[in-house]
Amino acid sequence: VSDQCLRLVGARRQDDEEVATKVVSLNGLALQCCTSGLQNKEAVVLAAVQQTAHAIRFASDELKASRRVVLAAVAADGKMLVHAHTSLRAVEEVVLTAICQNGLALCYACEELRAKHEVVCAAVQNAGAALRHAAPQLRGNREIVLKALEQAVKAAQFASSALRRDPEIMCAPPFLSPSLSSLPSPLCVCVCMCMCLNLRLCLSGSVGW
Repeated sequence: VSDQCLRLVGARRQDDEEVATKVVSLNGLALQCCTSGLQNKEAVVLAAVQQTAHAIRFASDELKASRRVVLAAVAADGKMLVHAHTSLRAVEEVVLTAICQNGLALCYACEELRAKHEVVCAAVQNAGAALRHAAPQLRGNREIVLKALEQAVKAAQFASSALRRDPEIMCAPPFLSPSLSSLPSPLCVCVCMCMCLNLRLCLSGSVGW
């Protein structure tokens, strides 16, 4: 279904909710060609968002504040939280749904939720780099940083300066490849020390990643 098709429908049946719902259920982005009245119809917008989360961009401001519509969008693509009304970015259920789909969506959450331990934990467990968007005090939280490192070693650069200097963090198991477990203990320790040294040099800017 093309946008031209919906324009034709719009010209002939400007506010036909049933027709519009059928069209956007086949091509969610066709919502952009609907009348403003149809973009404010929950049934039409939900059908569009369920076909492609990106259709939320063309929903009315009123429906961007609809928990039902936004939940449908972020469940499919967490980063669509960016299009949600500010009030919903402060709703834990909505934010958790988004970050469980894409941890990096944490950057669109309100400041209060980016400072909430449970929320940030969920985000870094999905995407270690989400640590970058956590509140400063949580970037210095050992548990959260270790969870982030389990997902992405490079998340270390977003940890607090104190934790970046912490040998226990810098030489934590997440930095080791599972294949190292098969190496003789002395060799494994040697490899670990080399990896830690390289990471510290990288974090200090002395060498490239």
